[in-house]
Amino acid sequence: MRLGFVGLGKMGGNIVQRLLEDGHEIVAHDPDAQALKPAAARGAIAVGNLESLAATLQAPRLVWLMVPSGHVAGQAIAGLQPHLESGDVIVDGGNSYYREVEGYAEGFELLHSKTEFDLDLKQVSELWTHGSVIRSWLLDLAILAFGQDPSLESIEGYVDDTGEGRWTAIESIESAIPAPALVLSLQQRFRSRQQSSFAARFIAAERQQFGGHAVRKKGS
Repeated sequence: MRLGFVGLGKMGGNIVQRLLEDGHEIVAHDPDAQALKPAAARGAIAVGNLESLAATLQAPRLVWLMVPSGHVAGQAIAGLQPHLESGDVIVDGGNSYYREVEGYAEGFELLHSKTEFDLDLKQVSELWTHGSVIRSWLLDLAILAFGQDPSLESIEGYVDDTGEGRWTAIESIESAIPAPALVLSLQQRFRSRQQSSFAARFIAAERQQFGGHAVRKKGS
């Protein structure tokens, strides 16, 4: 499968690497030319602008955005639209994951606590993916994580951060723009470093799946 990918930061770069390893063809773009070099070295087709990215894809096109949500994502979508056709798809995978991962983590922790039901959380994820309005890519990743470790017992509930969340929280304060979900998600990451919980292990496992972030294995 050939798809376009915009945004090659830490998360985007890791996702592109995994897609290439799975045999997909990636047409990649990032405003930072230096960010393109690692992806090109791994086999991605590097292009210098959004018009070239669209021209290198065949209809129906699939373009995956991995840029900060909000204004930056809006600019990328606006830049792509003149070069796309009816039936083409843009997937916005930016930093909206903060609050969404936290929400899933809390839900799965509640289910995990109901030991009297002996729930198979991988199966629950699959049911939600195929038969519910809450289906999402994050649930697909949850299926992978629970398939590898049903109780997530092999990893510590330690959720690292790479700086973007802190920057966003600081900008929110300095700009007097409320961002309670993002700030609380960052605080929950800090909390994970003080105690281990199933929710924290779930977030760590999800971040490993979608961004290739390292996890702390128990006993290491």
